[in-house]
Amino acid sequence: MDWDGPRTRPSFWTPSIPPLERHLPLSGPSITLYRALRIAWVLSLLPLHLFLVLLSLLPLFYRALPPYLVPGKRQRWNPQQRLIYPLLRRVIWSVCDVGQPGSLTPSGPRTVPFWAWALEEFTVRIGGGARVELDVRDVEMPRRAREEGWVKGEVVDPRGRVEFGTVPCFWFERGGEGEGAGKGRGRCKARSEKERVILYFVGGVYATGSPVEGSRCFKLARETGLRVVGANFRKSTSPQSAFPAALQDALTAYAHLVLDLSYRDIVLAGDSAGGNLSLMLLQYLTTTLSPSTIPSLVLPTGLLLLSPWCDLTARTFGKSRDREMENDIITSSMATNSLRLFMYNVHAPLPKDVRVDPDGVYGRKARHAWFSPSLASSLPALEAVARAYAPPRTDVAIPSTRWSGFADSRRSSTPQRPLRFLITTGTAELFSPEILSLIANLRLASRDSSAFEVQTMVEEGEVHAFPLVPEWVSPAAERAVERIREWVLEGLGRDAREEASKAGRGGRVVGTQGGASLRVW
Repeated sequence: MDWDGPRTRPSFWTPSIPPLERHLPLSGPSITLYRALRIAWVLSLLPLHLFLVLLSLLPLFYRALPPYLVPGKRQRWNPQQRLIYPLLRRVIWSVCDVGQPGSLTPSGPRTVPFWAWALEEFTVRIGGGARVELDVRDVEMPRRAREEGWVKGEVVDPRGRVEFGTVPCFWFERGGEGEGAGKGRGRCKARSEKERVILYFVGGVYATGSPVEGSRCFKLARETGLRVVGANFRKSTSPQSAFPAALQDALTAYAHLVLDLSYRDIVLAGDSAGGNLSLMLLQYLTTTLSPSTIPSLVLPTGLLLLSPWCDLTARTFGKSRDREMENDIITSSMATNSLRLFMYNVHAPLPKDVRVDPDGVYGRKARHAWFSPSLASSLPALEAVARAYAPPRTDVAIPSTRWSGFADSRRSSTPQRPLRFLITTGTAELFSPEILSLIANLRLASRDSSAFEVQTMVEEGEVHAFPLVPEWVSPAAERAVERIREWVLEGLGRDAREEASKAGRGGRVVGTQGGASLRVW
């Protein structure tokens, strides 16, 4: 694949060399040495950074220091943000900005890093938060799903190189919740058809990341009291795990929740690339599959998208690298390198006997709505998704498009509930322009049907996936946690919201003492 996209601009703190980096291999001794030099540069500037942060606490010096010496000055960051955000960016730049970023992923797909356990113990013992129990189990595409036609279309690799496989799924559940808590396999079965579950896809530009990295899934389970399932989909570290591997794994986890565990209220959630995967799965379920031919199909009830990556053409973030986005924690080269890995099979030549649909994934490539739902050309696909959730209308004719057949097959006498969205972004993040375009597309797609209920949280001066940063760093992160909790629990009743708030905020500690248990089935 010879495609190449935007590269990180050089700066005093992150002196990139784009002409050299374009020719570096994704792995090997040369990239290891280059990374080592970058890490050494970051460490050598650490004392200067700490000194400038301390100096910026004095109003006189803060006004006098130029923005390139005080990152975040234009965004009016507080001292904690000026200390933490630049360090995050420089660490990510030094390790992930060049080569293949898969080195940050745990050595095994079922591995829980020691620091993840330590962070959870600190939250429980020092922070007073409710304990979250953790299980991991392997799931496969249910046989019933294959028999009923859940697997079709472009989720199937035309080369036969990428095949459905086993998906490790981490289950996060607040300790002591429900009758089946801590009782092995039975605890994952839906307690009732009204029980809500969150299926989470972790970010990491499709090349790295695990549901147990950071506190995202722990925090969601602790704050809401709902079960959170982190599907550890395959990362794009080789052609065999590039697209459509991630979508296959997402579909496998979703079908498992519906067919094996009887869930009917499923919220898709994800940050960054995980948000992109959530949108991709939603479109597959609503425009490739059809409830008229697959009675067992259940559609998602909500999407929680934290800074979703929604333009894989790289055009939007390639044009948005202005001064406002220069201090975001993610970098352009990191996104470009990961796109080359994830889209490898899409751009690579297909066998001669494979017919390419000009409007399909391999015809439109990164411009396809699955990959770039924020583009104006993706609006018809999102309108088809909206029709799947819209109440039936007999007085309006549906325009004939390549998507209309799927929408027609969904018509029934029972009105559908609106599909709820909660989308967050910060104005200082690299993907902010494309996220705002996605929000506009979603609202346009449902303007005539009220099929979508789109709520947003746009924070001035915030960085990529800011709800995931510690709350002591950013007040916006604390506000986001409150907003997410309320949104996730909407429709479940007042008692559920009050109980989640009480336990999640350290009102009491529930569950067993000692470390969280990990059981592998």
